[in-house]
Amino acid sequence: MKATWAVVDVREPSATSMGRRALAARASPASGARVQPVGKGEPEYVSGSVMIEHVSMGVADMERSGRFFDAALAPLGYVRLFTNSRSIGYAVPGAKDEAFAVLAAGERAAPPGEGWHIAFKAPTQAAVDAFYAGALVHGGTDDGAPGLRPQFGASYYAAFVLDPDGHRIEAVCIGH
Repeated sequence: MKATWAVVDVREPSATSMGRRALAARASPASGARVQPVGKGEPEYVSGSVMIEHVSMGVADMERSGRFFDAALAPLGYVRLFTNSRSIGYAVPGAKDEAFAVLAAGERAAPPGEGWHIAFKAPTQAAVDAFYAGALVHGGTDDGAPGLRPQFGASYYAAFVLDPDGHRIEAVCIGH
């Protein structure tokens, strides 16, 4: 049994990256599955079809979250596509629809729980660094400073923050 994983690439809405990291359900000890490295330990990334059309999450304060995501996502190459009373949408410049949105949830806003996060693709390591800095200045909380994460691959460079509502947000650059 092969264990696989998928990362939505919102910079290229028609592409999804596939690799050999395990989804918890597929590579649990009970299943007997193991993750085998490809080549010299570097995960294999292959373009594929879109798995997720878009992602949205509820936030308590739309203005605060808009400032946070504007600052955090701009260094990654993403722009605000629209703002209305219920949502703010983000994608690559020129996109027709959002790939990521925050929705007004008021006091009902809450992060999904342990293990959940969203990872945004970054074009360079410097963009990851700028994501992290911008997020912290605009209400984010450190959850993992920028750096290499060799447990995910030799060139996996990422930073983690919690947004103002506690959602875990990652920026990742692989191989650049």
